[in-house]
Amino acid sequence: MKHPFPLTHLGDGELLRSNEAIWKQRQRCTAEGLAHLAEIDARQLYLPAAYDTMRSFCIHELRFTADEAEKHVTAARVAQRHPVIFTMIAAGRLHLTGVLILAPKLTPENAEELLAAAADQTLRELRELLAQWFPRPDLETKEPPSGDQLDLAASASPAPERVLEIIPDEIAHGGDGAPAARGKLMPLSPDRFGVQFTMSRNARDHYEYARDLLSHEFPRADLATVTEMALVALVEKLEKRKFCMTRRTRSGGRSSVDPRYIPATVRRAVHARDGGRCTFSSEAGKRCPATRFLEFDHVDEVARGGVATVDKLRIRCRAHNHYTAELTFGKGFMEHKRRQAQERAAEVRARKRPTAPAGSPAPERVEAPIPANGSPSTSCNEPTANGHRAPDTAPPPDDRDVTPWLRGLGVRASEARRMAEICARTMPDATLEERLKRALSYLATR
Repeated sequence: MKHPFPLTHLGDGELLRSNEAIWKQRQRCTAEGLAHLAEIDARQLYLPAAYDTMRSFCIHELRFTADEAEKHVTAARVAQRHPVIFTMIAAGRLHLTGVLILAPKLTPENAEELLAAAADQTLRELRELLAQWFPRPDLETKEPPSGDQLDLAASASPAPERVLEIIPDEIAHGGDGAPAARGKLMPLSPDRFGVQFTMSRNARDHYEYARDLLSHEFPRADLATVTEMALVALVEKLEKRKFCMTRRTRSGGRSSVDPRYIPATVRRAVHARDGGRCTFSSEAGKRCPATRFLEFDHVDEVARGGVATVDKLRIRCRAHNHYTAELTFGKGFMEHKRRQAQERAAEVRARKRPTAPAGSPAPERVEAPIPANGSPSTSCNEPTANGHRAPDTAPPPDDRDVTPWLRGLGVRASEARRMAEICARTMPDATLEERLKRALSYLATR
């Protein structure tokens, strides 16, 4: 194949000068590109282009990788707040990675001085500069592992991977709603994927308990099998709650005079028709790819007589639902309505918040796991076999002792105190509900 950019005819000096000019032009293009991204983001022009976030716009419209989109959108937003960054990037005095590691530390008070000190610094020098400006405590010294531990670590530890700069969520995402990458999902073959993540102790306990319950049906159920079964059950539960999707549907159903109420049959039909994806399309006919934060949207606004029928409803992502409303009623009007809704929600929460321990409502009902014998455990709101009931009033808000609640369920005093000690020792930061669930799971396995 013929070389697309033959350079053998250039002399040494000309080659070096041409190379320098190209990379200087690239630096300027990078700065101009970031300025364009920042302005598109500020005007929210990704919405009429049928994208729910700026990150999605960069991935699908500009063909960035997810990592490139995250970095460029973050750098553009930071540079929009501190415009001198555009000039520094165009002049080659600051690189994109430098913007990302400086971003969490930049404030209106220190930006001018810190950016001046960061000019023309290498990545290593930038790290040393931040260490001087913002010193951190020494790392903890750990005891060296034993020989057995070293052998285990060598056989079980994964290969090292690249560590990216840690950027605060409010800077990195800026409200986009894109989740931070906490795990690793890698395609291995057309139907197989490698997964790597850190599991909490609570998740580990539930996994082991689920594996025990499956022991008759699947004696050799491993983590992959249990996880797949759990995800299938979770998706079925969420689809039932959000889209009223069930294996066996009932005819009829309750009716409501509320014009915003959407019957279950309508929810199912609209979800099936729209394929669980935002239906907003740009003027060029491009459909929004969003499958997250989906909402049912009335084609004709409820305020203008819209009805909840299959042909008068559609699925929209939250961003395009808001965008459509702003086109209809005006951005200022919708912002005012959202503020009113937030204020009403805050008032409702304030009224529901207990003012005194004696009048505090009982905690939310805890669904206990089903024991191995198949009989469901008793809930906190129902009497037990021996006639005991859960306390009528909750402990003080800062009291997370599970003992009185277990006693109310008929658990012996010694056993209740033992469960309370285990919960306090193994999960000191957990809420009362989380501790009670853990205690009931322990008791159910016994």
